[in-house]
Amino acid sequence: MSKIILVTGGARSGKSRYAEKIADELSGKVLYVATAKAIDEEMKDRIAHHRLGRPPEWQTFEGYKGFENARFTELAKSFEVVLVDCLTIMSSNILLDFIGDDYVYTVESAEQIERKVLIEVNNLMNSLEEAGVVAIFVTNEVGMGLVPEFPIGRLFRDISGRVNQRVADRASEVYFCVCGIPMKVK
Repeated sequence: MSKIILVTGGARSGKSRYAEKIADELSGKVLYVATAKAIDEEMKDRIAHHRLGRPPEWQTFEGYKGFENARFTELAKSFEVVLVDCLTIMSSNILLDFIGDDYVYTVESAEQIERKVLIEVNNLMNSLEEAGVVAIFVTNEVGMGLVPEFPIGRLFRDISGRVNQRVADRASEVYFCVCGIPMKVK
């Protein structure tokens, strides 16, 4: 039975821990989709810490795009639960793939980047729905802080907000975590 659950909150709000708890309570057959890239030592340490915190029987798939691939759907079919952590990092990685050091913001390029991110997120949701799994998505709520100073920051915030809305719309359950406390929103 296909189902989407979204867990959101601010940084260090307990959202990943809560999503992992949901996954663990639902099944021992969990595929963990890790969307982070080890771009520097600090991220390598974070990734290593996350790996150590997951149950050893969970399988990990590392990637943040290309989910329209039938091989990914077939992989997901061999699990009952797929936990994706996190959509914000996924969106950030796709955005960073698109822009270079010489990137200049234009409305057209911003729309193109957003389309690319939304296509990847839709592909991921469609693959997991086709696989018939419970899909748990973790994401950051980025719209409650200050407006970013630079265009790329504002673009990232806007894309992340729209990604979250898209996934929340398709989700049957949405949780918002604050201070380690999950609250059911939907």
